[in-house]
Amino acid sequence: MVGVEGSPSCGVTRSASGPWGGEHSPAGWADVVSRVDALEAPGLLIEALAERLTPLGVPFVAIDESQDGHGVEDVMAALLEAPFGETPGSLS
Repeated sequence: MVGVEGSPSCGVTRSASGPWGGEHSPAGWADVVSRVDALEAPGLLIEALAERLTPLGVPFVAIDESQDGHGVEDVMAALLEAPFGETPGSLS
């Protein structure tokens, strides 16, 4: 399972929370983002999936483009090379 760090839904180890909802115009986006808190916790979707899938041995890997070697292309390449059900060592 692949998630995106910092996502309120799909963060694997880091997510975000704030008073947002609905649609926001580009002009109002900066105000919304300024009220968001970073959390050292999984996003809501990943948390629910992990509850069910971790006991089955499904690994969770994070795309974290703030780190070298953790971009989308890097993660996908590592996952394709890893044995089924194992987290690639380069992404642990």
